[in-house]
Amino acid sequence: MGWVVMSDREVRRVEFLGDVVGGRLTVSSAAAVLGLSERQVWRLLKRYRDGGAIASPAPPVSIRSVPDVSRPWGTGRGGRRPSSADTGL
Repeated sequence: MGWVVMSDREVRRVEFLGDVVGGRLTVSSAAAVLGLSERQVWRLLKRYRDGGAIASPAPPVSIRSVPDVSRPWGTGRGGRRPSSADTGL
């Protein structure tokens, strides 16, 4: 397996999740320290238990956060994807 790059925030989360799994910390304590809801900590714990530290980081960035410039058809708000008539094909 190759290297896994994680931010300091992700490393901190993994450490606290390990403490919760090891019984050294409660879910409510971990939630308070990490600034998350208990429900979110339970979700992270499920992913952590299913796949370990690799499964814990946040999901990939949504396409909606990518600037419109990189998407030739714009945002879909009034725009449209080019048809074959537009491209000359």
